[in-house]
Amino acid sequence: MKKMTLVGALICAMFVFSSCDNSEQPSPIDDNTEQEDTTSVNPFEVLAPKANWPLTDAQLSQASRMNDFAFRLFRQLQKPGESLVLSPLSVDYALGMTALGAEGETRDSIVKALGFEPTEPQSMHNLLASLMAYLPSVDENVQINLANAFYLNAGRPELSPNPDYQKVLQESYKADCEAVKTSEQEGIDYMNDWCSKQTNGFIPKVFQEPLSDDNVCLLINAIYFKGEWYTPFDSNETHDRDFKQENGTSVKVPTMCNDIDAKYLETDLFQAVRLPYGKLNEWGYSTTPPSSFGMTILLPCEGKTTTDILEWLTAERFAQMEQQMAGADVVMYLPSFETNVTTDLLEAFNQMKLPFNYNELRGLVLRNGKPRGLLLSEAYQSARIKVNEKGTEAAAVTIMNFTDGMPMNQKTFQADHPFVYLLTEQQTGTILFLGTFHGK
Repeated sequence: MKKMTLVGALICAMFVFSSCDNSEQPSPIDDNTEQEDTTSVNPFEVLAPKANWPLTDAQLSQASRMNDFAFRLFRQLQKPGESLVLSPLSVDYALGMTALGAEGETRDSIVKALGFEPTEPQSMHNLLASLMAYLPSVDENVQINLANAFYLNAGRPELSPNPDYQKVLQESYKADCEAVKTSEQEGIDYMNDWCSKQTNGFIPKVFQEPLSDDNVCLLINAIYFKGEWYTPFDSNETHDRDFKQENGTSVKVPTMCNDIDAKYLETDLFQAVRLPYGKLNEWGYSTTPPSSFGMTILLPCEGKTTTDILEWLTAERFAQMEQQMAGADVVMYLPSFETNVTTDLLEAFNQMKLPFNYNELRGLVLRNGKPRGLLLSEAYQSARIKVNEKGTEAAAVTIMNFTDGMPMNQKTFQADHPFVYLLTEQQTGTILFLGTFHGK
């Protein structure tokens, strides 16, 4: 299996295409192209989501339950002593778009894994469509971009998109639906350019080489976040300090320092602090209220580890913890760090017993006008996060590659040892990024 390298952040991808394109550029899939009537052979009812804002109480509860999947997946992916960053929301979109074209156990298992009733996939699509439409504009203090793509291998003339599936992707998931020569360099260059554009250049390259000829389609989600701290750190106060790793050794890392007013909580397991983002004026000061977006950092107490925290974390406990946090004067020591990883998701999905049955993945594309099953051959995410004195920049790409085949007293918060962090939106509880930092 050929490897695709992602040099940057996060995007979720799934690609589907119709007929062969002889032009230099990828061509949009033509909704008006004459096709064989497949109504009688297409068993799929492609659900049309409804986007709404603000979220209903039921949707807020559902968004919280999606966080349980985030924590379970992260625990599955975390390796001892290694820094990791993941965009659960990007994975949610990759799985949501997959479920849109699936049926049976495959669809039901995805819906259930994300915290919804298996018999009500519509609720899952409604929530994802609502976040897609409104989350990027919920707070002008930060910059957020969510983008999806649906690319079909243009070198396979027997393939065409399921028109109902494509329509919902375009209207509700705002997906770029095009025919791309995925087995040729020009198609790879086009998809890399799309990923780079959607992540503001933070992930400049996703695919290193053309895909194999058996590629059928790809689904892609891209997410990009950039926010400045409400109380920025002074770069003059950044110095190399000892960072104690979990194996007992210490390394020097550039560590920022600040005296801030922040939400804070102490337990027997960890210290927690939430750093909000804000909007700075030309003199470098915040003139607006704190953003609803912020980074919550969980620092293990003496004798505890990030593994202990990850095992403790559930959606309910995290929500309760944030409610218990209170304002405090905190002397903050935080490493300035950057983490850039590419993570195999397919193995984790298998461990979590998420089936992707060949015969149930038939709603995405048509072969010679008839539905045929697909094999999910690769699922992975490339994610990147950069934390410094000014704020945070993060991006991720999640890729689903489908091929032919079968199946207030002053506190001190000194992050000088491994910690867990979550970048979230407070109104909905959505986890945009989840990570650990281990000093390298």
